[in-house]
Amino acid sequence: MTDMLPTPHTQGRARRLTLLCGLLALSPLAQADYFDFNLDGKSLRAFYAQKITFERPKVTPDLEIGYLFSQDPDNADPLFNIGLVTKGENFLKGSNAQIRMGGRAIFAKAKEEHVAALGFGGRAMYFPREMDLWSFAAELYYAPQITSFINARAYSEYGLRADYNILVDGSIYIGWTRINAKFEKSGSTVLLQDLHLGMAFRF
Repeated sequence: MTDMLPTPHTQGRARRLTLLCGLLALSPLAQADYFDFNLDGKSLRAFYAQKITFERPKVTPDLEIGYLFSQDPDNADPLFNIGLVTKGENFLKGSNAQIRMGGRAIFAKAKEEHVAALGFGGRAMYFPREMDLWSFAAELYYAPQITSFINARAYSEYGLRADYNILVDGSIYIGWTRINAKFEKSGSTVLLQDLHLGMAFRF
């Protein structure tokens, strides 16, 4: 009977999954401009974005929040990120490409190690005219030692994805992500590497 009782470890995972499900359920009520989630066999990651306005200077970046829940013991669990990104079109006007740049604060736990980092980077997107329902993107965020804290000495996250627009404001996609961190004691560690399927919605 004792084997059937939940352990503190499984209870913690259950609480984090419940929190994530709550955020997913409440996200349409929060007037999101963008909502995205993806999953593979053992992990689920969700992103939420809301446009905000600063009067001085007059800019309207997106506030992005992300959360990773994983049942793979080799992955980071949990991983939380929050940041601001803005869309750059000055030198891309008239083209079928778009660049989004900004910063992202990352907080994660991987086994006995902890990560806090401030990464900078963004995403480049390409919309081929001959394939009007498809788009392709590459993303990169990097935090050097000077903006990595607690046990971390560096952090990097990069990925690729291909979206197919099945709705005017919705798409399905396949993507690949790799997240690395360098620690004082254990050296370089892969926090996540997965091939996933996802859905994205724009409101």
